[in-house]
Amino acid sequence: MQDNPRQSIFVLIVEGDPLEAEHLQKMTRALGWQSSLVNDGSELVQECIKHHDNSSCSPDALLVSSHMPSMDGLSVIRSLARHIGREHLPAVLMISAYDSDTIIEQDTERLVDRVLRRPLNAYVLFNAVNDVVTNRTGDFNRVLQATSTEVIKAKWLPNTHLLVVDDSATNLAVVSYILKHNGAKLQTANGGEEALTILEDPNNDFDAVLMDVQMPGIDGLEATRLIRKRLHLTTLPIIALTAGTLGEEKDQALEAGMSDFLTKPIDPSTLITLLRLYIKVYRGKDIPIESLHLSISEPPSPDAQQTTSEQDRWPAIVELNIDKAKNMLLGDKSLFLETLENLLIEYTNLSMPPQIDIDDAGHADLRLQIASQVHKLRSVSGMVGAERVQQLASEAEEIVRTESQSAKKVLMNLSLALQALQNASKEALDLWKEEKHVASTSAVDVMAPSLKLETVESILILLAEQDLSALDEVDEHSASLREALGNERFQQFQRSLARLDYKQAIAFLEPLIKRLGDT
Repeated sequence: MQDNPRQSIFVLIVEGDPLEAEHLQKMTRALGWQSSLVNDGSELVQECIKHHDNSSCSPDALLVSSHMPSMDGLSVIRSLARHIGREHLPAVLMISAYDSDTIIEQDTERLVDRVLRRPLNAYVLFNAVNDVVTNRTGDFNRVLQATSTEVIKAKWLPNTHLLVVDDSATNLAVVSYILKHNGAKLQTANGGEEALTILEDPNNDFDAVLMDVQMPGIDGLEATRLIRKRLHLTTLPIIALTAGTLGEEKDQALEAGMSDFLTKPIDPSTLITLLRLYIKVYRGKDIPIESLHLSISEPPSPDAQQTTSEQDRWPAIVELNIDKAKNMLLGDKSLFLETLENLLIEYTNLSMPPQIDIDDAGHADLRLQIASQVHKLRSVSGMVGAERVQQLASEAEEIVRTESQSAKKVLMNLSLALQALQNASKEALDLWKEEKHVASTSAVDVMAPSLKLETVESILILLAEQDLSALDEVDEHSASLREALGNERFQQFQRSLARLDYKQAIAFLEPLIKRLGDT
């Protein structure tokens, strides 16, 4: 991602109630903003005059309580406007428990930009401050770049339409999960050819494309050139996904017409921030965030905390940086274990000692195949916190691509690291599989409604379009699908969905069309 120096947002809080004042300041600071407290209108006027006269940093926004002991909030803002001039008034957000309509009616001078209702939570505060500061400054990015987005439990990309292009099923699954979790509507493609076909369809109107750079066939660079020149989508944001760290690779991405780049493994917060920035410019409007579950201002009950803690307790695996994995995978333990298992299965060949003659001149093609594999392994190993494997995969890729260097030693070290990871992970993966088996066995006993033909047809259409809304449809009708397919085939069907293997998933469902059509 290109460097964007983080600017701070300064919020001045005017609140006479000490507990409410402390709550608001904690919330603003958790968001990464600077904030100061004043207790009443006279202090606010003095503080703003001081900033105005000294040409120091003026507040970006005022959070003003509508009711204070000596003067109501609207009178406070009127007094401030008289002292410093309306043109110097920061964005004003009035906080009220119940009388928002009254405040709007009484604000005949239109000094208040937004009225917020108590109780206030983080995502509402972010949306409001983002809106009013954007309206004042015309800068879509001002508040977002100053915000610690990870502290807000919210959907950051609601109603956006994104295309994710990657030939790695694991990368597709993880990136898709992050985006879907944040409210985006997704389609996926396994390569450049497929991406071009999807984008050629005039019915598809995407807000942005995430494009892997290194893919077989038409790679990400060539696909981007064709999107710009042949499809004439000259302003559509295309973000490069690259496991490489070389400046040359990033320069090539930008020269090919890509808008920006992200280095794998993808940090969720960085991904969301970059997409919001480009989509806002592309669409010419901001993206309001939507509540996900609880905000930082609404802690769960002790009972809920205990239950969640028991369900989400992550295994301790000596070969892994679990904290890094939690960040990369949004704290989803099931996604972590699924990704870890897929890594160990997909790269089984790399856990074996390399061929004795791997460095012979006649094995140039084999070295290229291995280079492609370790390139993908760099990304996936980073997602699960396998830092030793990630480091060795990075070294191996560079060495294997250089014909003059011996690759045998680094590939041997990589195989030993993968074996160590497999041994360290065995107990946790076995326990997870057993828990899944118990859960699926219990689910069989639940009475399920009859599966309808139109339900299967709807899911098949979504799968054919590689639309991740299919996963929501499957979740909604999981009991009926399990009964129709049988427990074993349903589990196989779910595994194909987890890998985003659409063709295999379709193969599981298609026989149901004839069966249901005959009933």
